[in-house]
Formats: sequence, structure tokens, C-alpha cells
Amino acid sequence: MEVQGPAFAATKSHKEEMDFLRRLCEMKADAAFTLRRARWTEEDQQRVAKIIEQITTGSQRKQRSHDHPLPQRTQDRLETLTQLYTQRQTELRDATHAWLAAANKLEQHLTHVVKPSSLALCEAMFARLPRELRDQIYTLVIVLSWKEHKSTDESFKRQYANWPEEVALDLPLHMVNLPPYYRTAPSHLWDEEFVGPRVRSEMVEVFYRTAQFRIGVAYEQTTPEIDNLLVDDVWDTGIKPFDFISKIVVGSSWRHHLKHQVTKFNKNTQVAVVLEMSRYVNTFRGPSPDKMNAYLNELQRMGREAYFSGYRVRIFMDKYRIDLDEDIDVSLVEKWILTAKQRTEFPHYMSYGQLDYWIHNSFIRI
Repeated sequence: MEVQGPAFAATKSHKEEMDFLRRLCEMKADAAFTLRRARWTEEDQQRVAKIIEQITTGSQRKQRSHDHPLPQRTQDRLETLTQLYTQRQTELRDATHAWLAAANKLEQHLTHVVKPSSLALCEAMFARLPRELRDQIYTLVIVLSWKEHKSTDESFKRQYANWPEEVALDLPLHMVNLPPYYRTAPSHLWDEEFVGPRVRSEMVEVFYRTAQFRIGVAYEQTTPEIDNLLVDDVWDTGIKPFDFISKIVVGSSWRHHLKHQVTKFNKNTQVAVVLEMSRYVNTFRGPSPDKMNAYLNELQRMGREAYFSGYRVRIFMDKYRIDLDEDIDVSLVEKWILTAKQRTEFPHYMSYGQLDYWIHNSFIRI
């Protein structure tokens, strides 16, 4: 059924306008899920097609050599498989058409209805509100917007309701090359044509200031990506991210390079070192408490060096925060190891802050 959208006019409330836009986004997200589900069966379709070909070829060969008709059981199986293959092909074709229609409807609504209203609103906000209030608005947009419903390109299986509360948006960056269905942020929120160049520039500044970048790869792989992150604005606004980035989380593989990499960031940067005991238990089949204790004390020393250099350093072992000023008790390490061994499932990552970025080879995720 065709959904008629309200015009952005004084006679329509903002809530009605937003509700309609959300419905369009949900229609596109639902269509995308149906399309992906249909594509998941493509491999099965190929197997079915191969079986049909084998049955047909084998039956034709037997008929030519013995001049016998195809057995009824084989005929029934061939007919069933052919019907299944045709049905799957029809579902994929219909799902593709439905997704294209939903995407086109949303794009037209954004272009012809939302864009002029959004631009006028942002220009009025920039002219009338002080920077402090504008920054609060940008923070709400970045962190909270599109959280309780499906966004324009959101993967259905990655709904925000299933994510930690700190995670808000998943944005495409220039360092990655991902399929469109991984781009889960409403792109118009960051489009200069929708918000204007000045508002967009300020939003990007708040984006870097609010985001927490989690770095979890080997030192040799991470160094060039960190250097690019500090000097190259992924939104191409001309600002230097180095001037705004203030929160980073580093993985345990950084222990020998912690101070060197941390000092690339601004002073007073919040640094959280996150260690996952489960990684050591799985990789080394349970490290000895003495070796683990020596490792943690070494990390403590490096953390203190970074702290004394003006960086705010925190070290976490799973959910436990390690005190930089007190030596770690071996009995506590034994407790952590025992707890990790008793788990059946380990968290993939832990989030600290409002937005959480992974820099993992060529993949960055909020």
C-alpha cells in the first residue's frame, strides 16, 4: 500500500513528519532484511540447480542407452526440485524489486521534502543559538539519534536495541570499503546539502571529541592507520582530528608500545587499556599466575609513565580496574584466571564511552 507523506509545513507537527520518515526507513530496512534472507538461499539454489542438472543428464543418458522411461520416483523428485528452484528465484526477484522501491521512495522523500526543511532549520539554529547549545544538540544527534528504530541502511540483524547503550551510530569512513548494507547511519545527518557546511563542520568536531577510538591490532598494522586518523579528517572538512580526539582504548597487544603510541595524541587524552583474560586463557591454555602478574606489573609501569606525561590512563582486566599505584596481588590474578576458565561465553569487546570505534586492519566500527 502506498504511503503518502505529509508536507513539511506549519500545519503538520514535527512528530508527524518524523513518524512518517521513520516508517519509510523501517520499510527500507524490512525490505533489506527480506532481500538478504533471499540471498542467503542462493547457495542452496545453486545446489538444487546442480542436482536438477545431474538428474536430467543421467536420466537422458539412461533413456538413450536402454530406451526406458524415467522412473516415477525420479520424475517426482525432479518436479519438486524444479518447483522449489522456481519459487526461490521468484522470491529473490520480488525481494529485489521491493527493496529498490522502498529505497527509491525514501530517497525521493529525503531529497524533495526533508532537505529544504532540514537546511532551513540548521541555518536558523546556527544563527540564533550559542555554540554551547549547538554542541549539546550535535551530541544528542550523534549519540541518540535513530536509536530506537531502524535507520536508512541498517542491517536488520544489527538493530540498536541489541547493542550496548553507549553505541549509537555506525558510520562509513574513507578507510573502509564495505557493502552499502553495512552503512547503518542515516547519511543525510552528515550531508552538507541537508545541514549546511558550518553545521556539518561543527558536528564533525563534536564527533571526534565525543567518540572513543578502540585500537585492537598489532603495532605494525596500527601505526599508519593511527597516523592517518590523527591528520586526515574522514569527513573531509579540513579540520585536524588531532585537535579534538580525546578518548582512546588500546588492546593488550600494545604493551610494548603503549607510551610511544599514546604520546601521539593530545595531552589529557583519556586512555583505557582493556585486557581480556579470556584471550589469554584461550590462546595460551591458561597462563600461570606468576607470568600474568609480571605482565600486568609491566603494563602498570608503562601506564604510570604515560600518566606522568600528562595522559589520563586507566587499565582494565575484564571488568576490574587496576590501580596504577598499588602492586597487583597474585591471588587476585589467580581469581581472574579461574573465573575466565569457568565461563562458557566471552564478550567480543567491552565498550567504555559514548561511541566505540574499532580500528582493526581495514575495518572501523562505531
